[in-house]
Amino acid sequence: MKSLGEDLDKAVDAAYGYKPNKAEGSKKDDAARVAFLFERYQQQLAR
Repeated sequence: MKSLGEDLDKAVDAAYGYKPNKAEGSKKDDAARVAFLFERYQQQLAR
């Protein structure tokens, strides 16, 4: 199950141009990914 989540993260990262920070733990990177995606969402709403 974990590898499916990792595969999904990689697909989302590639689709939206997110560059994960490998030095951070996975929990911190998950939070950074969500923040990045919400920022992209906010930008789309502002158009």
